[in-house]
Amino acid sequence: MESGMIYKSISAIMKEVPAIGKNNRNAQQGFNYRSIDDVMNALQNILPKYGVFYVPEVIESHREERQTAKGGTLLYSVLKVRYTFYAEDGSSVAAVVQSEGMDSADKSSNKAMSAACKYALFQVFNIPTIETVDPDAETPEPSKPVRTVQSTEKPAVKGMAYPGDDVFMQAFELPKNFHTVLTLADAETITDSKGEFYGSKSLEKLYYTLGALQKRMEVNGLSPEEQEQIQDKVDAIFLIFDNNKKTGKWKKQG
Repeated sequence: MESGMIYKSISAIMKEVPAIGKNNRNAQQGFNYRSIDDVMNALQNILPKYGVFYVPEVIESHREERQTAKGGTLLYSVLKVRYTFYAEDGSSVAAVVQSEGMDSADKSSNKAMSAACKYALFQVFNIPTIETVDPDAETPEPSKPVRTVQSTEKPAVKGMAYPGDDVFMQAFELPKNFHTVLTLADAETITDSKGEFYGSKSLEKLYYTLGALQKRMEVNGLSPEEQEQIQDKVDAIFLIFDNNKKTGKWKKQG
């Protein structure tokens, strides 16, 4: 149906659904994420309050076997799923999402369905990652201007040679409105593609790693989960840079 209560109901739900932080940790790849359980728990009481429910329908399915580096077999499923959201008067809207899942047994489709549901709910109800901070809720420390060699909105590292620890640390500032659920300990234990901990990398290596991640973010076709993973790594590097600047750690190492 093209009109009815569904539009008003979804708008009302968007006003009430709380922010959902990345409170779960992927131990293998070292990133934080929001789980399907977090989303369902957040919406559990709000959806029935406004008489809204949703029905999934798999409209496309692709499945194949893949071999792991150790010779094992993984089942890989790609699903395109339509989620139709209904209101009490029968009016509805639909969202179509595509998701992937891999498993060594019989759970690849289950995982793909969970991912599809999670991102459909995120996007239909525009669920934020963190609470918006009121500008009057905190007072920054007194500060004074410093000599800058680049924009302080974010490190301009793409295609730019590293200027040296001292110059870079003097110029570095966290991006405006920077927020993350990562702790410094989380940031330092994230690993790069070679298995090297971010906490053990030099500032110069982190600088170029950040440039590569920023370039990766510009690639078209990244899934929301891939974007979240990359953003967590970017946030981790920002945290390490910020800690170095606050503690003067880079001077002690130099």
